[in-house]
Parts: sequence; C-alpha cells; structure tokens
Amino acid sequence: MKKTSHLISVVLKERLRGRGLPGDVVSVKRGYALNFLIPEGRAVMATKPNLEMLEQKRNDWLSIDEKRKAEGKAIKDQIDKITIDIEHNTVDGFRLYGSISSKEIIMQLADKGFAIKKEDIVMKPIKEIGSFTAQIHTYGNQSNITINVKSPEVIE
Repeated sequence: MKKTSHLISVVLKERLRGRGLPGDVVSVKRGYALNFLIPEGRAVMATKPNLEMLEQKRNDWLSIDEKRKAEGKAIKDQIDKITIDIEHNTVDGFRLYGSISSKEIIMQLADKGFAIKKEDIVMKPIKEIGSFTAQIHTYGNQSNITINVKSPEVIE
C-alpha cells in the first residue's frame, strides 16, 4: 500500500496567524489548503509558475500587509479605550440566563463603528455578572477590551 503525504506546500497571499507572512511558502494539511486557503484566495499552490510569480508579487503583498498592520495599530489604539457595558438577565442575581459570547461583542463593536470578525476575538463565554477582558487581534496587533456585565434593574 502506497503512503501519501497529507501535507502540501502553498504560497501565502496574506498574513495568517501562526502560519506566516505574505509570500511565504508553508506546508499545510491538504484539506486545509484545498478546502479553505485556496478557495478563499488566501494562498496558491506552490508550483513552479506560482513560485516565479511569487518573486514578482511578494513586494506588493508585503506592502499591503504593512498597510493592514498600520490600520490594525490604529484600530488597536481605539479599541483599547473602549469599555462595553452589557445588561443580561440573570437566574439568581449573579449567574446569567444563557451566556455572552463573541457574537454579542461583535455586535457591540459594530454599533461603535468597528468591523471585527469572530476569529479575531479570543474570549471564554461569560456566564456571570462582573467585569471581564477579551482579546481582539487586528492584523498582528492585540487589544484588550473590558466587558462589564450587569443585571437589568428590576422596576416594581
């Protein structure tokens, strides 16, 4: 029985956290490359014509990456100043009925004018009242955002 390799080489067209910079040739799992990176336009197969094209386009990709990094730095500086206040129903005055996930944080940031993707937020689901911190990654920059969760006031 012939053993096949599960890794293939691709040329990155943009920065991928944990993988590399634009123009880098990296080995990734076959399914990851064929089902995600290549169809999404984030990478191309590392064939001889593509490697020749790489030399021509590498500087363009790096300049785009530098622009995105600068934009990410500007966004980071703005996000670091933000505090999000969320009111959520509770079961016993302390534990939340349900939980708060990155989806709610994305909606709150969108209301403030930021377009953040789900994969850019690192946080555990919030299940109780209190103050919490979430990490937001924007093009290689890491921001910390404070999330204050409180119970809505009961009006009698």
